[in-house]
Amino acid sequence: MHTNKQEVDPMNAKPNRWVALLLGVFMQPGAMLYVARPGWALFYFLLALTVRVLGTISSDAQSGDNPITLLQFAIPLACAAHAYRLARRYPDGKRRPVYSRWYGLLGSMAAMFLIVMTFRAFVGEPYRHPSRSMLPTLPRGALLIAQKWGYGNHVLFGVRLHRSPITSPLVRGDIIVFEFPMDRSVLFVKRLIGLPGDKVTYKNGRLVVNGEPIALRQTADFIDPETSERLRTFVESHGDIEYSIIRQQEARDTSSMVVNFPHRDRCVYEAGGLMCEVPPDHYFMIGDNRDQSADSRVWGFVPADHIIGKVCYVLR
Repeated sequence: MHTNKQEVDPMNAKPNRWVALLLGVFMQPGAMLYVARPGWALFYFLLALTVRVLGTISSDAQSGDNPITLLQFAIPLACAAHAYRLARRYPDGKRRPVYSRWYGLLGSMAAMFLIVMTFRAFVGEPYRHPSRSMLPTLPRGALLIAQKWGYGNHVLFGVRLHRSPITSPLVRGDIIVFEFPMDRSVLFVKRLIGLPGDKVTYKNGRLVVNGEPIALRQTADFIDPETSERLRTFVESHGDIEYSIIRQQEARDTSSMVVNFPHRDRCVYEAGGLMCEVPPDHYFMIGDNRDQSADSRVWGFVPADHIIGKVCYVLR
């Protein structure tokens, strides 16, 4: 027996407004794709991304009365109401595009996730600087954006995806993110001072590379924002690169802190400092807060395959 009742194609059915509302709360771009509004999906994606970045930069983002925090709560609610209204007004009988169906949504979200993760793994990634070792250049908690492309060590959340030789130039004076030689799961941020083959001398607070003293001039004291301590500040110059460092009245003796690191025989320690010849495929790193930094003077050279990338932007 045949029935004359016409079945409704589920792909032509209007978006469910309650599904649209839930998606708006938890996945704003997905909500707009679900109601067939790709332009709005892009808008909410960029808006959420912008607020996320601003929230990461903001030093008081965890405060409940911070405008960024309020926006982070307001955007999902606004998107949920918007998606609910668009789903309710969706024309009856209008065929929904592929990207608004469940498999299209999953594919779109997977593609978006893949793009973001690929960018973080191969192009650039943010890092938080956890210490005072790079004062006055980098305050504790500074957000750093590191360029990873060209440095060959592509790691994402501790998983190594790909390794290749370094093709981007490393220059003395660059700020480098790298894996700590004694524990590769820990990331360090230091100033690159010595390239492979360089002879680096640091004695009585003065830096000499390949027999040439690095230009040094004193500037106005730095006031530590955490302790209100007044610290002696100098500017070092490596060619066109200039940066500030902090030195105490008397240079700190780090000889008692030195560990037994690979190629230890390439360094000579004496009263007031050391002299090291950097091995091939290794680098010598020092913190800008010279007397409050454990660095290559203490734990040795950084192998080339430990380099993650070069700091390009500092967001405080």
